[in-house]
Amino acid sequence: MKAFNDRETKGKAGKFRVGDLVTLSAYGLSTVQNESIRYAFEDAGKVFYALVIDICSKPDYEGGRTYPIKVKWIGIPKTASHCMHFYHRELKIARVK
Repeated sequence: MKAFNDRETKGKAGKFRVGDLVTLSAYGLSTVQNESIRYAFEDAGKVFYALVIDICSKPDYEGGRTYPIKVKWIGIPKTASHCMHFYHRELKIARVK
């Protein structure tokens, strides 16, 4: 049987690199695990951005291979608990004007 080949095993996580400015995609906003971030967007009346700080392919890493992209949210109150690990479908690169 052929071995399973995924993007993270090859060291890729979609089109993202460390240092990219990102926000949640439409898919990311629609998932249950990201409800706290969606509510933070709605409460503030604006979209928050995050900085990609790590992309990991190791299965023993916190977040695992399922969610290899680690981000740090900018502007969201630190008292609230928000997701930090994402799959590449959940994020999109932020457009800067």
